[in-house]
Amino acid sequence: MKSKDLTPIPPKYVSSGPVLKNVLTGDKIDSLRFPVPRFHELDRGRYFGTAHAVIQRDPDDGWVNLGTYRVMVVDKNRFALHAVPGKHGNILMYEKYFARNKVMPIAIAIGLDPVLWWLSCQRDTPWGVSEYDAAGGIKGEPIEVIRGEYTGLPFPARAEVVVEGEVHPGEWAEEGPFGEWHGYYANRGLLTVPEP
Repeated sequence: MKSKDLTPIPPKYVSSGPVLKNVLTGDKIDSLRFPVPRFHELDRGRYFGTAHAVIQRDPDDGWVNLGTYRVMVVDKNRFALHAVPGKHGNILMYEKYFARNKVMPIAIAIGLDPVLWWLSCQRDTPWGVSEYDAAGGIKGEPIEVIRGEYTGLPFPARAEVVVEGEVHPGEWAEEGPFGEWHGYYANRGLLTVPEP
C-alpha cells in the first residue's frame, strides 16, 4: 500500500517522552559522544545517523517533511547535510529558505519507529503531505511528537536521539564522498548544519 493511498492521521503532540531523558544544550553539545561510524574506507568523514530522518517545515504551507539524507560530522557541533536535488528536503532548503536568504530550522531524529523511517526513505509521499500523517495512517494511530524547544519542529517522542539546529545560507563545508551500500561512491554535498 502506497502512502498516497492512505487516510492520513496527523501526529499527536505530547509534552514528554523517552527522547527527553537526557538533554544537552550549549557547551555540552558534542555529537562525537555518540557512536558515529565511518562506514567505508574512502568516506570523507563519519556519518551521523542510521535509521534517521531529517525534519524540516515548509515556510509557506507549514507541512512537515521527513527525509533520510546524508549527515556527515564536521566537528562536535556541526554537520554537513546532503539532500540530493529533486528531493523534498533539497527543494525546501534551496527554493524556499535559501532563495529568501532565510535560516532553516532543522531536526535530525535517529532510532525511529520503523514505519516512520521507512516512509522518510520513500518517494511515494506527495509534496505537502507529511510522513508523520502517512505513518499514522499505516499504523492506524497518531505518531507521538514533541515540539522542539529550539526549532519548534515536531520530533518523535520515542526516537533515541534528536538534534535540533539550523541551516544557514552561505555556510558551506565539504561533504562526501560516501560509499553507497551497493559499492560505489556517490556525489558530494557542501551544506553545513551548525548546531545551536
